[in-house]
Amino acid sequence: MARPKTHNSNQTIELRQASPRMMAAAGRMTDLVIAGLRYVGKVNITPERVLHLRKLLSPSDRRRLLEDITLAPAWMHPYFRAIAREEAAP
Repeated sequence: MARPKTHNSNQTIELRQASPRMMAAAGRMTDLVIAGLRYVGKVNITPERVLHLRKLLSPSDRRRLLEDITLAPAWMHPYFRAIAREEAAP
């Protein structure tokens, strides 16, 4: 079955299904962190990247990561904790 598409001037937007769990963090910084970590991949997340995220995120965003940790895949949980707190990266 073809996915529905909509056209807007020179853009084509393809609508895809997403689970409620994936949409729960939509519009929050948590969603961007999840997407970024997924894009980089588990093997490429370095302590330097974790430190960079700590510097970029505000204290309230870092607290929100811990609140939203259940929305992230299990392999990201240690990274969320390291970003939110002053821990060494896994």
